[in-house]
Amino acid sequence: MIAQKFSPSGVVLATKLLGSSGKDKANGIVCDTDDNVYVTGRVPSTADNKVYSGGASDILVSKFSSNGTKLWTQLHGSSGADYPTGIAVNSNRGLIFTVGYIKASSFYNSPTNSEVETPFFLALHSTNGSRVSSQVFPATGTYSASIDGIASR
Repeated sequence: MIAQKFSPSGVVLATKLLGSSGKDKANGIVCDTDDNVYVTGRVPSTADNKVYSGGASDILVSKFSSNGTKLWTQLHGSSGADYPTGIAVNSNRGLIFTVGYIKASSFYNSPTNSEVETPFFLALHSTNGSRVSSQVFPATGTYSASIDGIASR
């Protein structure tokens, strides 16, 4: 994955590579009130020396400072395929919200309903990258999840 910062006139100010050596996919990017940047995507292997869960893909969340310095990267997920579909940040509360879907029997030790093909998850992390909580929701037949600005209120 590539994250770039541009000036108002379109000049590239910073370019950062993140992710694994495999087929990565970026799925979301958001800025907080201090102009830090948060990126989420999926990776099929270890990234930034973080432990990989071993499923088909894991969820990557990275934080960059306003000048483009990578502050941290976290991988999270299940033993199956994990797909982030959105990210939001609440700077006032110091929380990062990541949503998506999984194909596994549990996510962060939260069991999923085995009758549901693709349950959705909501994961909350602090802005320093540590996990706060997560929840899995049944979603038979639905393959998309998103998050909007309501998380920033």
